[in-house]
Amino acid sequence: MLTFLEYDLKINSSDKIEFKAGFKINTANKIFAFYNGYGTNDFIIGSTYTHNHFNVGLYSQIPMHEFRESQYNFRRGADISFDVGYSNSAGKLNYKLELLEIKRLAESVFNYHPFVGTVISPDTIAGSDFFQLNAAGEFAYSINKTSMPELALHYRCSKDLKTLMEQKGLTTCRLV
Repeated sequence: MLTFLEYDLKINSSDKIEFKAGFKINTANKIFAFYNGYGTNDFIIGSTYTHNHFNVGLYSQIPMHEFRESQYNFRRGADISFDVGYSNSAGKLNYKLELLEIKRLAESVFNYHPFVGTVISPDTIAGSDFFQLNAAGEFAYSINKTSMPELALHYRCSKDLKTLMEQKGLTTCRLV
């Protein structure tokens, strides 16, 4: 996320609230392979409350446009996400474990244009306003004060939009 606004409100020595706003920049500008939020420029806003080593956060991710390629357009709904996590350190190893719950607020819409000037009616992808649960672990090892290599592991625990599109047979339009 490209953050343009970040503010930390320290409540006391063990509690703080972090406010963030920023953008997720489109990284799929050649061939569209769909993942959550992939292929669109999105506005992201939310906050995280931290108490000692525990945190809870609430964020919204709002697409600013639809993805377009020569023969199709794809528009997805906004997401709201809630996360809970725990972070700590053991010597030089810092770690964070997190559960991220994502709810799509509207179904996604797919338009197919097989020839220039033709439009096949929009196809709302039933079930694409799904709930998704992700588990994440981040590990960083402090080599010295300026070097800390980091490893992040993320696991999607539930069905995603790619699976729903495959079930509708839409993969023939290069959505993989």
